[in-house]
Amino acid sequence: MFCVGLTACQPKPQKTIPLPIENALIKITDCGVTYSGKQLPFGENIEAWEKVLGQKSSRPLFGMFDDLGVAVSIDDTSDKEAAFYIFFTNLDSPEGKAGELSRAHSVNMKPFETIEKEYKAANLPMTETLKAQIKKDLEETYNPEQYFYPYHTFKGVVNVQGVPISGDMNLQKINEYREQTKKLDIFTFWDRNVNMIDETLTTEGKDGVYFQVTDKECNGKLYRIVLFFTNYKLEYIRVQNLSKSYMEMLKKLEE
Repeated sequence: MFCVGLTACQPKPQKTIPLPIENALIKITDCGVTYSGKQLPFGENIEAWEKVLGQKSSRPLFGMFDDLGVAVSIDDTSDKEAAFYIFFTNLDSPEGKAGELSRAHSVNMKPFETIEKEYKAANLPMTETLKAQIKKDLEETYNPEQYFYPYHTFKGVVNVQGVPISGDMNLQKINEYREQTKKLDIFTFWDRNVNMIDETLTTEGKDGVYFQVTDKECNGKLYRIVLFFTNYKLEYIRVQNLSKSYMEMLKKLEE
């Protein structure tokens, strides 16, 4: 093959092969979220969510739907501002067992056998009474019912503004899909970790919240989509309907 100039011989960059999203169970747009084709009822009570999701919440206090791998947290305000979570990891994951997840960060899922070995290594006595107390404390403290994580994670692809997101994707892969559309913001770091380092708009995707810089209003409502990563793995997608007062504040800041 004969090439004229350098650029003629350079291979064209390959586009990321899109994942099928036509039959995605969950679809997220600027105008809200649908589950199995039904609009999720942001602004309504938990009973309305149960009706749309097709089952009772297994833990109503949390708005947790353990079988589906999703949850809803509803504020006790007149706006009933809600946050809908799609979980791709839970306490059974390596991060969960290591106590690294965002909503169970203080949880050290250390088994009793490990604690027992640590006592022996330190030459500390462990009576039968102490053993029983440690086991009881572990059972109570690490009971998964107490944590805002489902027993089963969401499986499959989520259609986010016409672009696929799945639990095995890192931030770079997600942003590759979004950049191909030429109309979507990529997800960048929401610098709120108070570590005295300006990490605004970075795209490392290691830990923390990532969001779109531009929120798009739809029919007088605003839904904010964020991704949360832990140890470079997608922990969950969160979609939140912003309250009227918050939207008014944003508009004043833009003036």
